[in-house]
Amino acid sequence: MNNLKKKLLENPSFRDFYYNKSLAFQISEMIIEARRMNGVSQEELAKLMRTKQPSIARAENGAFLPSLNFLEKIADSLETKLIPPKFECLEKQNQTVNILNSKWVTNKINALTLINQQEYHEKELSYKNFSC
Repeated sequence: MNNLKKKLLENPSFRDFYYNKSLAFQISEMIIEARRMNGVSQEELAKLMRTKQPSIARAENGAFLPSLNFLEKIADSLETKLIPPKFECLEKQNQTVNILNSKWVTNKINALTLINQQEYHEKELSYKNFSC
């Protein structure tokens, strides 16, 4: 399967489609995956939500974006939580903050600070030993 995926991703139009799926399509995939993970059919989920099976089918076909209220009802019916969506710019900002707060970066900054302090003291000593 991975070879097929790699081959398909070589096609620029498929690659664009694959990486830029519509939000409605991504949500539909999420609904299907959550429903299957919990071992329930569309009909069973509809009963748990007190709605009709065609409502679940429409949400799973990716043609429209279900409301947050509908998604919360799905989450409640599957005894899970709906995680709020994010704007991409906020995600990038959080990644930058996480990188800057990471232990690796902190260790590198501390190491560079120590190196700079050592170089400064070495220069200071060389100036003190300098005489005319």
